Amino acid sequence: MQTVGEAARHVSQEFCDEHPQIPWRAVVGMRHRVVHDYMNADDDILWDTVTNELPALIDELEKLLSEDCT
Repeated sequence: MQTVGEAARHVSQEFCDEHPQIPWRAVVGMRHRVVHDYMNADDDILWDTVTNELPALIDELEKLLSEDCT
């Protein structure tokens, strides 16, 4: 989550606006929580995010990459 959030921080606002199906702020927010407030991060929420939300995020990002490559 740290790496994904860090990458999302560097995506331009214009690109984020063009792809609102990606929860950019939530991804970056999770990164901030894991990196800066890790002692108070809820392990259950983090696990739920990784197991349930991350696969869908990866699918959406792969769609964007395949569109960009065509």
